[in-house]
Amino acid sequence: MLKFYKKLTKMANILFYFSTQDWTFNDDGVQNMWRSISGSDQTVFPFNIGDFSWEYMTETFLVGLRVYLINDDISTLPEAKRKWDRLYYLHQFVKVTAFSLVIFLGYLLVKGLIWIVFGL
Repeated sequence: MLKFYKKLTKMANILFYFSTQDWTFNDDGVQNMWRSISGSDQTVFPFNIGDFSWEYMTETFLVGLRVYLINDDISTLPEAKRKWDRLYYLHQFVKVTAFSLVIFLGYLLVKGLIWIVFGL
């Protein structure tokens, strides 16, 4: 765990400058090139960001982080997904329970105030 923490701290220190600056990129040349090439070239060289699958990229990126940064075996992924799902549903249950408790306590408070003020 300490080895992982050291790696994480080192990576955070390296990325600090890049993550705290405001970066503006201009891609007018790429946009002009995309509009100027033919439809067949657009299918051969698909670099339109509108067609980019962010879900696939994110899933692939996270699996890569797990395998290459944390050095975790990919065979443990199904077990981790099941654990993640269990924790997700447990979290949802806790949120609903806490919300219900707050609503119930609010109801009791209002009921008590009405009883005190109006004597009902």
